[in-house]
Amino acid sequence: MTTVKVAVGSTNPCKIEAVRRAFEQMMISSDDVKIAISSHNVPSGVADQPFGDEETRTGAKNRALAAYNAACSEASDLEDCPDFAVGLEGGLEQVVHEKHEELWCMAWMA
Repeated sequence: MTTVKVAVGSTNPCKIEAVRRAFEQMMISSDDVKIAISSHNVPSGVADQPFGDEETRTGAKNRALAAYNAACSEASDLEDCPDFAVGLEGGLEQVVHEKHEELWCMAWMA
């Protein structure tokens, strides 16, 4: 059996389960693959409530990289580093139309 190691840049159970399901769906055609998730409380490096696409995307990337680094620092050797690292970040974007403004919410996965 092959184990796919995934580091998640969050300790939020909902986010961890979403990542688990996404990887299980991606690997559905292979019965001999096990998904091993590690969760890490890592900073996003952006505001608590990111505003705008760029800041939200940056937060997701920062969390993914920090999760990877945290998992590798806990590993006994380089082979135990994760195969994938995931960062999830939600943010807001103000969109101005001709006659009104809207506030959109978004989520990025890196």
